This record gives sequence, structure tokens and C-alpha cells, in this order.
Amino acid sequence: MLRAGFQHQDRSQRVAAGFILTAVGLVFGACLVTQGYMDAVFMPEDARQYRAYRDAQREAYAWTRQQTPESALVLAQRDPLFYLETERHAISRPIPPMHWYHDDRKAVVDSFRTLAPFARAHKLDYVYYAGADFGWAVDPSDRSQIDEAVRNNPELSTRFRKGDAAVYTLQPARVLAGN
Repeated sequence: MLRAGFQHQDRSQRVAAGFILTAVGLVFGACLVTQGYMDAVFMPEDARQYRAYRDAQREAYAWTRQQTPESALVLAQRDPLFYLETERHAISRPIPPMHWYHDDRKAVVDSFRTLAPFARAHKLDYVYYAGADFGWAVDPSDRSQIDEAVRNNPELSTRFRKGDAAVYTLQPARVLAGN
């Protein structure tokens, strides 16, 4: 089509073919630049961040295997993975879909503020939290609020922390009542 356009006797057809060829060239060039950026910058940095995140998780899993009884019950967002890595039984507390369907970001953040009462109600011993585990269902702008809500929760005592991965125990209810 371009060859025919460039060989056409009508000048407007040759100009149109030139515009089309330029547009195709620009799109192809943009694709090459984008792919180069992905290969040289984005993917290596993403892999580095994931390795650091995964290393922190592995240390938290190892701590859990070594420092908790086999009968420990844990709240962990990715409970099957947690069980496979630690051999400790875990349950998750999914974010209610209606919160993110309705874009109720406050309710999403509040659901993390109430991890301790949820864990108590289910007779759990520990809470495992690795912020990035929640990334799929959480608005990125709320992630820091969620991390802060978990880390500064007076009902949770930090037993282990490495990077984003942390293991908490629940404060006894009688200690909280005295505050």
C-alpha cells in the first residue's frame, strides 16, 4: 500500500503515504525505546526489589519455623504459601470485595487496623504481615497508611522484622484494658 502510495501520480497520495510511513516509524521507534527501558532499567530494578522482598520473607519464615511451636496458628495473607514455607497453620483475612468495588479506601485501611481483634476472634497466636502481599487489592496510595496501621497497632507486639516482613504476637486483652 505504501509502495503504491509513493508511486501514485497524485501528490496528496504521496504525502499521505509519507505521513503513514512516518507514523509507523514513530510507533516502531517508541516500541523499541520502551522495550530498551524495560530491559535495561525496569526489569532489573523490579527483580532487585523482589529479591530483597523475598529474602526478608524467607528470614521471617525461618524465624517462624524455629521460634514458634508447631501448634501455632497464624494470620497470613497468603496462607497456603505461609504453610508451605513454615509448616504452621494459617488463615487469611481477605479484603471484603465490596470495599474495593465501591472504592471505599477508608474501609480497606480500617480492615488492617482491626487485624488483632480478628486474630483474637479466631484464636490465632501470631500475625504475619508483609506489606507487598496486599498489593494486588490495595490502592498504591493507601499502602503506607496500611503499613503504618499494622506497625503502630498497640495490640500487636513485634517478634521479628526484616524489611517489609514481620511477625507479631497479640497483646493480652487484660494489658489493653489497663491502658
